[in-house]
Amino acid sequence: MSNDYEEFIKYVFYEHIHKSLTNVQERWRMHFEHEFEHRLLRLTRATRALRFIKDYAENDEDISRSFTLEMVKETIRSVKHGVQMNNELVVDTGIADVIQDYFGEIVDGMSIMDGKN
Repeated sequence: MSNDYEEFIKYVFYEHIHKSLTNVQERWRMHFEHEFEHRLLRLTRATRALRFIKDYAENDEDISRSFTLEMVKETIRSVKHGVQMNNELVVDTGIADVIQDYFGEIVDGMSIMDGKN
């Protein structure tokens, strides 16, 4: 990442996102901290289950031998709730609007190495 691009990203973050993110974090921490942690834990577990299925299950029979129907349903619910929480945070912080406003500049400065890790 070039220094100019890094400075641009920092500017966008501190000018347009940081304050609203801090406000949202405080509001979420006061009202939803335990729910946030719970949803994040469930989403992490669901991700592990889905990766296991992707990596080791070759067909539906492998899945049904390895997992109960209830566990698969719970995994799907966990993903659904995690995505809903993420969407709420994106909307509440205004991140989506900022990315839309600066999309061209953000994409123009990106490189393949920016997506690594």
